[in-house]
Amino acid sequence: VDLKKSDATKFLPEAGGIRLPFTSIGGLGESAAINIMNARDKEDIFSIEDLKSAGKLSKAVIELLSQNGVLDGMSETNQLSFF
Repeated sequence: VDLKKSDATKFLPEAGGIRLPFTSIGGLGESAAINIMNARDKEDIFSIEDLKSAGKLSKAVIELLSQNGVLDGMSETNQLSFF
C-alpha cells in the first residue's frame, strides 16, 4: 500500500505486480480509505498531521497506516527544526 499510488478499494496493476488498495489493510474501512485518497488528491500531504486533518482520520487509522509502513519517511508535523 502506497499513500500516493494506492486506490481506496481497487487493486491496480503496476510494473508486473499489483498495487494493493487501502482497504487491504485489516481494520481500515472503506470510508477511511476514500477519505485518504480524496485528501491526497486534493492537496499535497507533507506530514502525518496534514493527512490526519485533510482526511478527517482518527488516531486509530493513522496507527494502522503507520504499522503497515504507509507513513514511513513522513514527519509527524510540518514544523522544521534548525538545530
